[in-house]
Amino acid sequence: MNKTSRKEKTLYARVREDLRTKIASGKLAEDGQIPTERDLCRTYDVSTITVRQAVGDLVRDGILTRIPGKGTFVNEGKHEKRIAIGLVIGDENSGTDAYFFSNVVRGVKKVIAGGSATCLIFNENETGYCSDETVQGVILKNPRTNDIRISLLRERGIPFVVIGNPDDDTVVFADNDNVAVGESMAAYCIERGAKNIAMANGPNHLTVSMDRERGVRKGLERAGINGAFDVSYSNFTVDEGKQHALRLLRNKPDAIIACDDHLGVGAIAAIRESCLRVPDDIAVICCNNAPTTICTSPSLTAVDIFPETLGMNAAQLLMDIIAGKTVKSVRVAGSIIARESTR
Repeated sequence: MNKTSRKEKTLYARVREDLRTKIASGKLAEDGQIPTERDLCRTYDVSTITVRQAVGDLVRDGILTRIPGKGTFVNEGKHEKRIAIGLVIGDENSGTDAYFFSNVVRGVKKVIAGGSATCLIFNENETGYCSDETVQGVILKNPRTNDIRISLLRERGIPFVVIGNPDDDTVVFADNDNVAVGESMAAYCIERGAKNIAMANGPNHLTVSMDRERGVRKGLERAGINGAFDVSYSNFTVDEGKQHALRLLRNKPDAIIACDDHLGVGAIAAIRESCLRVPDDIAVICCNNAPTTICTSPSLTAVDIFPETLGMNAAQLLMDIIAGKTVKSVRVAGSIIARESTR
Protein backbone atom coordinates (compact mmCIF):
# COMPACT_ATOMS: atom_id res chain seq x y z
CA MET A 1 0.00 0.00 0.00
CA ASN A 2 1.48 3.35 -0.99
CA LYS A 3 1.74 6.43 1.24
CA THR A 4 -1.25 8.16 -0.33
CA SER A 5 -3.60 5.24 0.26
CA ARG A 6 -2.39 4.80 3.86
CA LYS A 7 -3.12 8.47 4.52
CA GLU A 8 -6.54 8.16 2.89
CA LYS A 9 -7.33 5.16 5.06
CA THR A 10 -6.36 7.07 8.19
CA LEU A 11 -8.53 10.03 7.17
CA TYR A 12 -11.59 7.97 6.42
CA ALA A 13 -11.22 6.07 9.70
CA ARG A 14 -11.05 9.39 11.57
CA VAL A 15 -14.20 10.65 9.83
CA ARG A 16 -15.99 7.36 10.44
CA GLU A 17 -15.17 7.28 14.17
CA ASP A 18 -16.09 10.93 14.65
CA LEU A 19 -19.46 10.33 13.00
CA ARG A 20 -19.93 7.21 15.12
CA THR A 21 -19.22 9.22 18.28
CA LYS A 22 -21.63 12.00 17.29
CA ILE A 23 -24.34 9.45 16.61
CA ALA A 24 -23.73 7.60 19.88
CA SER A 25 -23.77 10.83 21.90
CA GLY A 26 -27.02 11.97 20.28
CA LYS A 27 -25.53 14.93 18.45
CA LEU A 28 -26.76 13.26 15.25
CA ALA A 29 -30.22 12.12 16.33
CA GLU A 30 -31.98 8.85 15.56
CA ASP A 31 -34.03 9.02 12.35
CA GLY A 32 -32.25 12.30 11.60
CA GLN A 33 -30.44 13.04 8.38
CA ILE A 34 -26.67 13.42 8.49
CA PRO A 35 -24.99 16.28 6.57
CA THR A 36 -24.54 15.88 2.82
CA GLU A 37 -21.31 14.55 1.32
CA ARG A 38 -20.35 18.08 0.29
CA ASP A 39 -20.91 19.40 3.82
CA LEU A 40 -18.94 16.53 5.36
CA CYS A 41 -16.07 17.17 2.95
CA ARG A 42 -15.98 20.81 4.09
CA THR A 43 -16.30 19.91 7.78
CA TYR A 44 -13.46 17.39 7.76
CA ASP A 45 -11.43 18.94 4.93
CA VAL A 46 -11.28 15.63 3.06
CA SER A 47 -12.16 14.30 -0.38
CA THR A 48 -15.52 12.89 -1.49
CA ILE A 49 -14.08 9.38 -1.73
CA THR A 50 -12.93 9.59 1.91
CA VAL A 51 -16.41 10.62 3.07
CA ARG A 52 -18.02 7.84 1.01
CA GLN A 53 -15.73 5.23 2.55
CA ALA A 54 -16.49 6.45 6.09
CA VAL A 55 -20.24 6.61 5.56
CA GLY A 56 -20.19 3.27 3.71
CA ASP A 57 -18.69 1.53 6.74
CA LEU A 58 -21.45 2.90 8.98
CA VAL A 59 -24.09 1.82 6.46
CA ARG A 60 -22.63 -1.71 6.45
CA ASP A 61 -22.66 -1.69 10.26
CA GLY A 62 -26.37 -0.87 10.21
CA ILE A 63 -25.88 2.50 11.89
CA LEU A 64 -26.82 4.54 8.82
CA THR A 65 -29.23 4.01 5.94
CA ARG A 66 -28.93 5.58 2.48
CA ILE A 67 -32.27 6.53 0.88
CA PRO A 68 -31.84 7.33 -2.84
CA GLY A 69 -32.96 10.87 -3.66
CA LYS A 70 -33.32 11.84 0.00
CA GLY A 71 -30.01 11.36 1.80
CA THR A 72 -28.42 9.31 4.57
CA PHE A 73 -30.15 8.80 7.90
CA VAL A 74 -29.35 7.49 11.38
CA ASN A 75 -31.06 4.19 12.11
CA GLU A 76 -33.17 4.02 15.25
CA GLY A 77 -31.86 1.73 18.00
CA LYS A 78 -29.01 0.34 15.88
CA HIS A 79 -26.21 1.81 17.96
CA GLU A 80 -25.17 2.03 21.58
CA LYS A 81 -25.89 5.19 23.48
CA ARG A 82 -22.34 6.23 24.31
CA ILE A 83 -20.78 9.22 25.94
CA ALA A 84 -17.39 10.66 25.03
CA ILE A 85 -14.82 11.68 27.60
CA GLY A 86 -11.83 13.83 26.70
CA LEU A 87 -8.35 12.99 27.98
CA VAL A 88 -6.11 16.07 27.85
CA ILE A 89 -2.43 15.15 27.57
CA GLY A 90 0.53 17.30 28.53
CA ASP A 91 3.05 18.95 26.27
CA GLU A 92 6.17 18.06 28.26
CA ASN A 93 7.85 16.29 25.31
CA SER A 94 9.63 13.65 27.37
CA GLY A 95 9.87 9.88 27.19
CA THR A 96 8.81 9.56 30.80
CA ASP A 97 5.64 11.49 30.09
CA ALA A 98 4.96 9.16 27.14
CA TYR A 99 5.35 6.13 29.44
CA PHE A 100 3.12 7.68 32.09
CA PHE A 101 0.51 8.75 29.55
CA SER A 102 0.33 5.40 27.76
CA ASN A 103 -0.33 3.65 31.07
CA VAL A 104 -2.94 6.24 32.07
CA VAL A 105 -4.72 5.60 28.74
CA ARG A 106 -4.57 1.86 29.38
CA GLY A 107 -6.24 2.41 32.75
CA VAL A 108 -8.94 4.66 31.28
CA LYS A 109 -9.70 2.11 28.57
CA LYS A 110 -10.01 -0.69 31.12
CA VAL A 111 -12.84 1.22 32.78
CA ILE A 112 -14.71 2.20 29.61
CA ALA A 113 -13.99 -0.93 27.52
CA GLY A 114 -17.20 -2.61 26.46
CA GLY A 115 -19.19 0.03 28.28
CA SER A 116 -21.11 3.15 27.37
CA ALA A 117 -18.18 5.55 26.86
CA THR A 118 -15.44 6.30 24.37
CA CYS A 119 -12.24 8.29 24.90
CA LEU A 120 -11.07 11.23 22.78
CA ILE A 121 -7.51 12.51 23.22
CA PHE A 122 -6.63 16.21 23.11
CA ASN A 123 -3.35 18.08 23.44
CA GLU A 124 -3.39 20.63 26.24
CA ASN A 125 -2.77 23.42 23.71
CA GLU A 126 -6.09 22.61 22.04
CA THR A 127 -9.43 23.91 23.28
CA GLY A 128 -11.56 21.32 21.47
CA TYR A 129 -12.31 19.50 24.70
CA CYS A 130 -14.21 22.59 25.83
CA SER A 131 -16.03 23.28 22.56
CA ASP A 132 -16.72 19.78 21.19
CA GLU A 133 -20.36 19.06 21.96
CA THR A 134 -19.74 15.30 21.96
CA VAL A 135 -17.43 15.58 24.99
CA GLN A 136 -19.43 15.17 28.18
CA GLY A 137 -16.55 15.03 30.63
CA VAL A 138 -12.79 15.66 30.75
CA ILE A 139 -9.73 14.16 32.47
CA LEU A 140 -6.91 16.67 32.91
CA LYS A 141 -3.31 15.60 33.50
CA ASN A 142 -0.39 17.47 35.09
CA PRO A 143 -2.20 20.36 36.80
CA ARG A 144 -0.40 23.66 37.31
CA THR A 145 -0.70 26.22 40.03
CA ASN A 146 -3.62 28.53 39.11
CA ASP A 147 -4.47 26.24 36.18
CA ILE A 148 -6.49 28.18 33.59
CA ARG A 149 -7.79 24.92 32.10
CA ILE A 150 -9.69 24.23 35.32
CA SER A 151 -11.18 27.71 35.24
CA LEU A 152 -12.22 27.20 31.61
CA LEU A 153 -13.95 23.88 32.30
CA ARG A 154 -15.80 25.35 35.25
CA GLU A 155 -16.87 28.30 33.15
CA ARG A 156 -18.30 25.95 30.50
CA GLY A 157 -19.96 23.70 33.10
CA ILE A 158 -18.13 20.58 31.86
CA PRO A 159 -17.62 17.76 34.43
CA PHE A 160 -13.94 16.99 34.94
CA VAL A 161 -11.42 15.09 37.05
CA VAL A 162 -7.73 15.87 37.47
CA ILE A 163 -4.86 13.37 37.50
CA GLY A 164 -2.48 15.10 39.88
CA ASN A 165 -2.86 17.65 42.65
CA PRO A 166 -5.11 20.52 41.47
CA ASP A 167 -4.15 22.58 44.55
CA ASP A 168 -7.87 23.21 45.04
CA ASP A 169 -9.97 21.37 47.62
CA THR A 170 -13.11 21.72 45.50
CA VAL A 171 -11.67 19.79 42.52
CA VAL A 172 -12.02 15.99 42.32
CA PHE A 173 -8.72 14.25 41.55
CA ALA A 174 -6.87 10.94 41.33
CA ASP A 175 -3.26 11.36 42.40
CA ASN A 176 -0.34 9.82 44.18
CA ASP A 177 0.39 11.09 47.64
CA ASN A 178 3.45 12.86 46.26
CA VAL A 179 4.37 14.44 49.58
CA ALA A 180 4.54 10.92 51.04
CA VAL A 181 6.48 9.77 47.95
CA GLY A 182 9.10 12.49 48.48
CA GLU A 183 9.31 11.77 52.20
CA SER A 184 9.78 8.04 51.57
CA MET A 185 12.63 8.69 49.10
CA ALA A 186 14.40 10.90 51.64
CA ALA A 187 13.92 8.32 54.41
CA TYR A 188 15.19 5.54 52.13
CA CYS A 189 18.43 7.43 51.42
CA ILE A 190 18.92 8.45 55.06
CA GLU A 191 18.43 4.85 56.27
CA ARG A 192 21.31 3.91 53.98
CA GLY A 193 23.67 6.50 55.41
CA ALA A 194 23.03 9.61 53.29
CA LYS A 195 23.47 12.92 55.11
CA ASN A 196 23.90 15.47 52.32
CA ILE A 197 20.92 14.94 49.99
CA ALA A 198 20.25 17.03 46.86
CA MET A 199 17.21 17.01 44.59
CA ALA A 200 16.97 17.16 40.80
CA ASN A 201 13.40 18.44 40.59
CA GLY A 202 10.99 18.99 37.70
CA PRO A 203 9.47 22.33 36.61
CA ASN A 204 8.43 24.39 39.62
CA HIS A 205 5.08 25.34 38.05
CA LEU A 206 3.89 21.72 38.28
CA THR A 207 2.24 20.71 41.53
CA VAL A 208 3.82 17.24 41.31
CA SER A 209 7.31 18.77 41.51
CA MET A 210 6.48 20.97 44.47
CA ASP A 211 4.64 18.19 46.35
CA ARG A 212 7.60 15.81 46.01
CA GLU A 213 10.02 18.53 47.11
CA ARG A 214 7.81 19.27 50.10
CA GLY A 215 7.95 15.59 51.00
CA VAL A 216 11.74 15.42 50.72
CA ARG A 217 12.08 18.47 52.98
CA LYS A 218 9.70 16.84 55.46
CA GLY A 219 11.78 13.64 55.45
CA LEU A 220 14.98 15.58 56.09
CA GLU A 221 13.41 17.51 58.96
CA ARG A 222 12.02 14.32 60.50
CA ALA A 223 15.56 12.86 60.47
CA GLY A 224 16.98 16.02 62.09
CA ILE A 225 18.83 17.12 58.93
CA ASN A 226 18.10 20.83 59.02
CA GLY A 227 20.96 22.29 57.01
CA ALA A 228 20.82 23.78 53.51
CA PHE A 229 18.97 21.60 51.00
CA ASP A 230 20.23 21.91 47.43
CA VAL A 231 17.53 21.63 44.75
CA SER A 232 17.47 22.40 41.02
CA TYR A 233 14.50 22.72 38.65
CA SER A 234 14.45 21.60 35.03
CA ASN A 235 12.25 20.01 32.38
CA PHE A 236 11.86 16.24 32.44
CA THR A 237 14.68 15.39 30.01
CA VAL A 238 17.94 13.49 30.36
CA ASP A 239 20.05 16.38 29.00
CA GLU A 240 18.64 18.94 31.42
CA GLY A 241 18.83 16.41 34.23
CA LYS A 242 22.53 15.92 33.54
CA GLN A 243 23.30 19.65 33.42
CA HIS A 244 21.46 20.33 36.66
CA ALA A 245 23.04 17.33 38.37
CA LEU A 246 26.50 18.64 37.42
CA ARG A 247 25.62 21.82 39.28
CA LEU A 248 24.33 19.85 42.28
CA LEU A 249 27.61 17.89 42.43
CA ARG A 250 29.52 21.08 43.32
CA ASN A 251 28.18 20.74 46.87
CA LYS A 252 29.29 17.09 47.08
CA PRO A 253 25.99 15.34 47.88
CA ASP A 254 26.02 11.68 48.90
CA ALA A 255 22.55 11.10 47.39
CA ILE A 256 20.48 12.67 44.62
CA ILE A 257 16.69 12.36 44.60
CA ALA A 258 15.29 12.80 41.08
CA CYS A 259 11.69 13.85 40.48
CA ASP A 260 11.38 11.49 37.51
CA ASP A 261 13.27 8.75 35.66
CA HIS A 262 14.86 10.93 32.97
CA LEU A 263 16.29 13.26 35.60
CA GLY A 264 17.63 10.16 37.36
CA VAL A 265 19.31 8.93 34.17
CA GLY A 266 20.77 12.42 33.70
CA ALA A 267 22.09 12.38 37.27
CA ILE A 268 23.90 9.06 36.69
CA ALA A 269 25.48 10.48 33.51
CA ALA A 270 26.68 13.56 35.41
CA ILE A 271 28.13 11.46 38.23
CA ARG A 272 30.01 9.29 35.75
CA GLU A 273 31.31 12.31 33.87
CA SER A 274 32.65 13.59 37.20
CA CYS A 275 34.59 10.32 37.68
CA LEU A 276 32.43 9.33 40.64
CA ARG A 277 30.63 6.03 41.25
CA VAL A 278 26.97 5.11 41.77
CA PRO A 279 26.12 4.17 44.47
CA ASP A 280 29.55 4.00 46.18
CA ASP A 281 30.09 7.77 46.10
CA ILE A 282 26.57 9.01 45.37
CA ALA A 283 23.26 7.15 45.53
CA VAL A 284 20.46 7.97 43.07
CA ILE A 285 16.73 7.34 43.47
CA CYS A 286 13.95 8.52 41.15
CA CYS A 287 10.17 8.43 40.55
CA ASN A 288 7.90 6.78 37.94
CA ASN A 289 9.65 3.42 37.39
CA ALA A 290 9.56 3.63 33.57
CA PRO A 291 11.43 0.94 31.58
CA THR A 292 14.49 3.23 31.43
CA THR A 293 15.17 2.46 35.10
CA ILE A 294 16.25 -1.11 34.33
CA CYS A 295 18.22 -0.16 31.20
CA THR A 296 20.73 2.10 32.96
CA SER A 297 24.01 0.89 34.41
CA PRO A 298 23.66 0.67 37.34
CA SER A 299 19.89 0.12 37.28
CA LEU A 300 17.86 2.84 39.00
CA THR A 301 16.06 2.48 42.30
CA ALA A 302 12.64 4.00 41.60
CA VAL A 303 9.26 4.70 43.13
CA ASP A 304 6.50 3.01 41.15
CA ILE A 305 3.53 5.39 41.07
CA PHE A 306 1.13 3.05 39.19
CA PRO A 307 -0.12 5.32 36.36
CA GLU A 308 -2.50 2.65 35.05
CA THR A 309 -4.27 2.63 38.42
CA LEU A 310 -4.43 6.42 38.33
CA GLY A 311 -6.09 6.24 34.91
CA MET A 312 -8.62 3.69 36.12
CA ASN A 313 -9.49 5.76 39.18
CA ALA A 314 -9.80 8.99 37.19
CA ALA A 315 -12.07 7.37 34.59
CA GLN A 316 -14.33 5.81 37.23
CA LEU A 317 -14.57 9.10 39.14
CA LEU A 318 -15.54 10.96 35.96
CA MET A 319 -18.12 8.36 34.93
CA ASP A 320 -19.65 8.56 38.41
CA ILE A 321 -19.76 12.38 38.28
CA ILE A 322 -21.47 12.30 34.87
CA ALA A 323 -23.99 9.82 36.32
CA GLY A 324 -24.76 12.27 39.13
CA LYS A 325 -23.10 10.26 41.91
CA THR A 326 -21.27 11.72 44.90
CA VAL A 327 -17.54 11.01 44.70
CA LYS A 328 -14.37 11.51 46.73
CA SER A 329 -10.87 12.11 45.43
CA VAL A 330 -8.49 9.14 45.40
CA ARG A 331 -4.82 8.92 46.33
CA VAL A 332 -2.62 6.03 45.16
CA ALA A 333 0.40 5.09 47.28
CA GLY A 334 3.82 4.69 45.68
CA SER A 335 6.17 1.76 46.20
CA ILE A 336 9.98 1.83 46.16
CA ILE A 337 11.59 -0.70 43.82
CA ALA A 338 15.16 -1.25 45.06
CA ARG A 339 17.85 -1.60 42.40
CA GLU A 340 21.59 -1.02 42.04
CA SER A 341 21.77 2.80 42.26
CA THR A 342 21.28 2.84 46.04
CA ARG A 343 23.26 1.09 48.72
